[in-house]
Amino acid sequence: LQASRPAAWARARMRAALARFTTTPLLAVISGAVSTALLQSSSATILTVIGFVGAGLMAFPQAIGVIFGANVGSTATGWVVALVGLKLHLGTIALPLLFVGSLFAAVGRGRRRQHGLALAGFSLVFLGLDVMQASSSAISDLIARTGLPGESLWGRLGLVAIGIVVTSIIQSSGAGVAIALVLLQDNTISLVQAGALVIGMDLGTTVKSVLATLGGSTAMRRTAAAHVGYNLVADALAFLALPALPLIQRLTGEAATALVTFHTGFNLAGIALLLPMIGAFSRGIERLIPAGIGPLPEPIDRRLLQDTSAALDAARSSAETIAKLQFH
Repeated sequence: LQASRPAAWARARMRAALARFTTTPLLAVISGAVSTALLQSSSATILTVIGFVGAGLMAFPQAIGVIFGANVGSTATGWVVALVGLKLHLGTIALPLLFVGSLFAAVGRGRRRQHGLALAGFSLVFLGLDVMQASSSAISDLIARTGLPGESLWGRLGLVAIGIVVTSIIQSSGAGVAIALVLLQDNTISLVQAGALVIGMDLGTTVKSVLATLGGSTAMRRTAAAHVGYNLVADALAFLALPALPLIQRLTGEAATALVTFHTGFNLAGIALLLPMIGAFSRGIERLIPAGIGPLPEPIDRRLLQDTSAALDAARSSAETIAKLQFH
């Protein structure tokens, strides 16, 4: 019970923020980006939004805006790794910080405890990065023996496929991008190869959304389809822009910075393209996944029981709909 309280507290804060700041598509994008950057997980934000839509608390176009923003927010991990993790050897101070954070999390109360958990989480991120850097020579030898696809068209498509598989397995595009940055820093892979891997990792984040909504309500399946649709558009733009990566490196001065600039840039390009036509985009998804027939609400998805608040909201929404049909 004690261990679940921080997660419940974070979910409650995110629920309140998303309910308050998603009144327009642009605000929904900003809310999704900020929530994901703070939580360091686009999957957590998107799955929460899927629950909101399934409970009837958020309209489908609002959810689309949050999904757009969540993809931009997911690039924050790459910026932290590129600007701090690769330049400063933080592994030596990560263990003391982990001890301090764990101590505050164990004995602290309220905000002090939450700050301790955040410090412990970031310490683990940098410890993992330090381990990856230390073992990069072994990874380089393995890649040298097995080989990765090259920079040809088919090679790039193969690298995208590898990125999709990696993210589907580790369930974190941020961790995948960190691996690509370490390999790029050690000259194990080229900048274009790293860019193709990142495109695949970005697309691989949709796998969890799809799996989470299999057999779910129409609104939940539409939300997952919107996530897939956005990523397909943004990643297609990124694939076409891969030849521009050397130019981005000349402008930024470093390969790692160029890679995270590219990652953020193609997600922003996807938003710039789709946000003005969000109405048409949402209608297209609705035609792709039509609603059920009949006035009665769909049965409540049992998976919402994992989040007590979402389950109660869904039950309340269904009860209100049935009451209106019964008495009006």
